[in-house]
Amino acid sequence: MSARQLTFTYPRDNRCTLPDLTQFPSVSNGTVNTVAHSSEVEKIWKASYVLGFGADAHLRELRNGNDEFPVCKVAINARQRRLLQDEFLLLRVLSAHDLPVVRTYTEPLVDEEGIFGYRMEKLVDIDMDNAAEYVPDIEQAVAAIHLLGIALYDITPSNVMLNTQGRITMIDFGRAGYIGEEIPLCKVMGINPTTKIYSTYLDRLALDQTIERLTSNARASG
Repeated sequence: MSARQLTFTYPRDNRCTLPDLTQFPSVSNGTVNTVAHSSEVEKIWKASYVLGFGADAHLRELRNGNDEFPVCKVAINARQRRLLQDEFLLLRVLSAHDLPVVRTYTEPLVDEEGIFGYRMEKLVDIDMDNAAEYVPDIEQAVAAIHLLGIALYDITPSNVMLNTQGRITMIDFGRAGYIGEEIPLCKVMGINPTTKIYSTYLDRLALDQTIERLTSNARASG
């Protein structure tokens, strides 16, 4: 049986529904192992609660987070660390140009192995019943990011959110990279797996699919 990827985004009611482990298939000769945390990761875990999780990262909110960056995006393995390290650096570049991307605290979360995550602002989901009205802002955001030479490579409806001011905010840059550079194997997605170079073409394909989903949802609700 092939592995099934489970991905969760921000829950609308601030509760994350965890998978029912009793429904997982029985695997012969399978083993269960705990995920080892460094002391710094463990501190974050103990001081926060889960918002969401997936193949690329875990999202947790600090229980006593009383500043602008209460959400922690955290890695629990080497691959996730690679993605979050790259993502944090790209977000700092984009934020310096005041682009509509998720805002982060200036310093990453670090342990003895390096960057394992970062703190970010809390966002809210787009109202899917009115999603079509956000399409022009989404297209402008993607175009502005491209002007800085960066391809998102992961444009989906769930990766477009709103900040507290109601501004369109692009998230999840763990698989992003600079246009013209080779896509690392750990970041390759199913958009067009034969294409190995970051490009605006791949982003356009994903953006068109995202717009179609947003507008079709609005038509259905109307």
